[in-house]
Amino acid sequence: MSLCSWSELVERGSLRVSRCGQVLLIVRDGAFARAYLDQCPHNLASLDGGEGGQDFLTPERDALICRGHGALFRLRDGYCFAGPCAGRSLIPFAVERHGQIVDIALGQGNMLR
Repeated sequence: MSLCSWSELVERGSLRVSRCGQVLLIVRDGAFARAYLDQCPHNLASLDGGEGGQDFLTPERDALICRGHGALFRLRDGYCFAGPCAGRSLIPFAVERHGQIVDIALGQGNMLR
């Protein structure tokens, strides 16, 4: 299932996409793309804090941030290392890159069908 094109993901950038009734955050870190459910483990709200934005990264572009209360999550695995949900993680989705397309890796334990 296609999520976006590689060119839509700027280096150290983020993008929100909706697929099968779920909202996912796609982040690019170097040659890798990662996808997480757009839901903070602290209060189950969107990481944008209700602002409806597309940028979910800190100004330094080195972590995802929940704009609702400032929780910080590592790009590589969604682990919260600061804030009220420290020690918990965003729900990850396995993704694959096929040329210029970033796809959900179906059959990898992902919830989307």
